[in-house]
Amino acid sequence: MLIWIVSDSKGQGSEDLNPVSQQTEETAPLETEPVEKLTDSISLPGYGGLNLTAGKTEQNLALSNPAENFCQIRISLILEDGTVIWTSELTPPGEQAQIVLNEALEKGDYNATLKYDCFQMDENKTPLNGATCQLVLHVN
Repeated sequence: MLIWIVSDSKGQGSEDLNPVSQQTEETAPLETEPVEKLTDSISLPGYGGLNLTAGKTEQNLALSNPAENFCQIRISLILEDGTVIWTSELTPPGEQAQIVLNEALEKGDYNATLKYDCFQMDENKTPLNGATCQLVLHVN
């Protein structure tokens, strides 16, 4: 099984990407069209950086499982020292996982890993391949 890490919707790995606030009326889909499901690969978004708000656990940021995927994903944000600061629930294709940190972060830039764990959509939630993406958390 192949896993693709793709860049943001503009085809760039943006250092200051905030997936929720970057969508505008020009880039937002006007209506939902059927999406062809992948059968032998998994598409996962990659980021160079994410913007977070200092002093708050609930963030104005959601990460998504692309609609073309055939699997559920669990997404984790892990600081450079190994501290897991957020883990999503299993997220179905086409859905978003809202980020609520385990604890608030202070202002600054943090090296982190975005970890994707992928699971079949069967009753056993059979594990599939996963992937990681190195990024910087910009906390303001």
